[in-house]
Amino acid sequence: MNLRIKSRHFCFISTIFAALLADQALSLDAKYEACAPLTCGSGPIISYPFWISSSSCATQTSRLPCSGQNPVLNFSSYNFIIKDIFYTNRSLLLVDSSAYYDQDSCNALLHSISLDRILFSFSSGKNRPVEQKVAIGVGAGVGTAIILAVAAVIILHSCKKLRSSFFKGHTSDRDIENFIKKHGSLTLKRFSYTQVKRMTCSFREKLGEGGFGAVYKGKLPDGTLVAVKLLNASKGNGEEFINEVASISRTSHVNIVTLVGFCIEGHKRALIYEYMSNGSLDRFISDENAMMRSPRLGWNKLYQIAVGTARGLEYLHRGCSTRILHFDIKPQNILLDDDYYAKISDFGLSKLCLKRESIVSMLVARGTIGYIAPEVFSRNFGDVSHKSDVYSYGMMLIEMIGGRKRVNGEADQSSEMYFADQVYQLIEEGYDQGFYCHLMEEDKETARKMAFVGVWCIQTDPKQRPSMRRVIEMLEGSAEALQIPPKPYFFSPRRSPIIESLSITVSL
Repeated sequence: MNLRIKSRHFCFISTIFAALLADQALSLDAKYEACAPLTCGSGPIISYPFWISSSSCATQTSRLPCSGQNPVLNFSSYNFIIKDIFYTNRSLLLVDSSAYYDQDSCNALLHSISLDRILFSFSSGKNRPVEQKVAIGVGAGVGTAIILAVAAVIILHSCKKLRSSFFKGHTSDRDIENFIKKHGSLTLKRFSYTQVKRMTCSFREKLGEGGFGAVYKGKLPDGTLVAVKLLNASKGNGEEFINEVASISRTSHVNIVTLVGFCIEGHKRALIYEYMSNGSLDRFISDENAMMRSPRLGWNKLYQIAVGTARGLEYLHRGCSTRILHFDIKPQNILLDDDYYAKISDFGLSKLCLKRESIVSMLVARGTIGYIAPEVFSRNFGDVSHKSDVYSYGMMLIEMIGGRKRVNGEADQSSEMYFADQVYQLIEEGYDQGFYCHLMEEDKETARKMAFVGVWCIQTDPKQRPSMRRVIEMLEGSAEALQIPPKPYFFSPRRSPIIESLSITVSL
């Protein structure tokens, strides 16, 4: 509503301003039209340096009264009728007005008169002030008219753009609200932006920054701690908002983060989640030796997190009423509660699959560099499906066991190949080298199972990757029962995702 009022006010004020400019331009033109040459009755044409008294261009010395249908020149207290003006040689033909109007009387009396040179001291040649004033005035009028025309075009364009933006924004808001009413959970609560500011103490404590916005710590009136994601207004025109609400509101699983509520007021949009006290998995595996330094996050906890994440993904792929592809599985999106149980979060890039075989249109590759499956970039590697999430999960497992350095936006192809190849070398040669040789046998078996499963999950061919159900079976089974996976052809883009329009078949 505010945007609509502002846009109307802008257009109204701009129109008034344009009208005032137009009026000023017309007044300038009308003023200088009065300076055109005129006649007084049957007298000569009156032009510069003289003007009829009624003309707005006339000055004290150049004003000629029009009396009795004749222009009159007064000096030395006597009036003389101007019979002719010779502009070429700058001379006048004057007649005494008393003799002119009283021709039947006696001869006119002689007068002693004197001429004041200053009276006729006018500039000549090119530098004529009044003519310049006329020229400048006419030019100003024409220039103002041109500026007015340009301003009118700009104003109309701006009004059209504002109106389009208003309706587009409100259409997006209506679409989001209708979607929430149609598909949202009945337990999902809507908060006002004022309530969001109050629960976060005006966004005082920042927990982190994601691709779609910042996350802040908050507290509900009943004392429940929450995490508030404030979405960036410039991202996705509400797509990520719909993805999150549509995806998480359909879920109910111990390994999926709970969405408490949402806020939408124009471009101000926020999502309120349950608070996870231990943050994300990323903070514990920032390098390959993190688990060796932290007594709270040993191999048992890593294994617990791996299994919990696998169960959450298996639920999204097969346990939901609507199948969900996450497309952004990585340590930053695996949250840990008080007991370090894993919960999958951040569904901003997710896709819903309403049928067993669906067509998903993707304009750009989704995900984070280092975790994106090869087929997401190129159809030459196969179809995009739930196996794309399996690939991301496998890369995360390899990072968890210390087989590769932390992946970031600057990771290149050679480093990713090296660390994944190092894990495969450990599978072939055993865990009696490096820091693995100091592990207890039980921990070695855990690391071995996670490495086996990780390499199976990152096979280049999606058909060779296991389903998440099979991943859980392998993790919970014996390490000796696992088959050695083929050595994959490691693929990774060097920098940013390749933008291409994909028509993707999702087969689950």
